[in-house]
Amino acid sequence: MSTYDGHLTALAGAAHQFDAVLRTGDRTAPVPSCPGWSVADLGEHLTDVHRWALGQLIGDEPEPHADADLADRFRAGADELIGALRTRTAETACTAIYPPDTAATWARRQAHETAIHLWDAQQALGGDPRLQAELATDGGREVVDDLYPRQVRLGRIEPLTEPVAFAFTDAPGEAVLGGGEPAVRVTGRAADVLLVLWGRRTIDTVDLTVHGDRGALDRALGTKLVP
Repeated sequence: MSTYDGHLTALAGAAHQFDAVLRTGDRTAPVPSCPGWSVADLGEHLTDVHRWALGQLIGDEPEPHADADLADRFRAGADELIGALRTRTAETACTAIYPPDTAATWARRQAHETAIHLWDAQQALGGDPRLQAELATDGGREVVDDLYPRQVRLGRIEPLTEPVAFAFTDAPGEAVLGGGEPAVRVTGRAADVLLVLWGRRTIDTVDLTVHGDRGALDRALGTKLVP
């Protein structure tokens, strides 16, 4: 399976599960990982994000969905986005949130966006959500290599002066946040690394090993690394 097809499969799977959450879960339940939001708010947000991504992909404003029920609007929007991605190749040119400006970027970005918000919703409803290691590894690399540089490029944050290396125990290689020699190295499961990078977990609540300057790590994680 190509990387593009893998991201599409992950997106479709997460969207299917999120749809089930909206149809069977308590939409009024608060979402601890998104303070001030309910599960319904999370659904509205993800519906809007999918519609925005579709607009970037097709280069036009998508038609609004008239469905009154949130779950129906979410499902229709997710299906439209996935369908549009499936009719394109990974190399199809379009405006994207970070390079390359191709459909592949949107398949990847929305796979991770939907997966992290599925985790938010399932956790809010008392579940024990799990993130698949391969997707979580790619998600961690996306934060380090693409989302953080975008935040810097847009002037939302200052560049880090104390790089942090993240090594995965369930995947090869590591990802270095910031340029230069790392001041600290963090090692653990990709899912735990991803949740920490997205601010869903703190270092002290997951099984990560820290070698080096803990202060540098805390300063990096105190920065708005993601949109």
